[in-house]
Amino acid sequence: MGREIRKVTKGWEHPKDKHGDYKPMFDEDYDTAAQGWIKGLFEWENATDPDISATRKEAEEEYKCRYYWAWVGGPPNKKHHRPKFKEEPTCYQIYENVSKGTPISPVFETEDEMFKWLVKQGYPQKAAKKFIKNKSLVSGVFFADKNGMIEWLVEEGYSRESAEKYAEENFGVSPGIAIHHPIIDSES
Repeated sequence: MGREIRKVTKGWEHPKDKHGDYKPMFDEDYDTAAQGWIKGLFEWENATDPDISATRKEAEEEYKCRYYWAWVGGPPNKKHHRPKFKEEPTCYQIYENVSKGTPISPVFETEDEMFKWLVKQGYPQKAAKKFIKNKSLVSGVFFADKNGMIEWLVEEGYSRESAEKYAEENFGVSPGIAIHHPIIDSES
């Protein structure tokens, strides 16, 4: 849950609903998603993949879940998937992916353009570079205690002092929940 960078075509316009709001959509066209779901169904039923067989056995024994659709959900819904691109996507766009995904940035032809836009939006340079490198960003993480939060923030690149300060100010907003977003990190 958070932000992700999607590859899009030049001039891409994300579909909108009748009210002019972006339609939340997964970053996969319907046909590709449907074919993947059908492939998964056959692998589940035929137990052709050792990993799928183990998962199916666990699902049946521990969760009394015999059928593929009960384990992974029903087949894809066309309205939740983006249209198929007519050309190879060569540009970039940032999406929120707490829902299925809606754009939160313009389309960029290069990662450098995207980097400059992120910095202009208030992202520290270090965080913007890391986001572009990883192609995604977590915006919420659950912690059992404040020390766990501090250790995670240090692993994410915060200084120990900054992590301790952030944890002190934010842990307990809701028990065990802390919001992490690079815009809050003043270190660049």
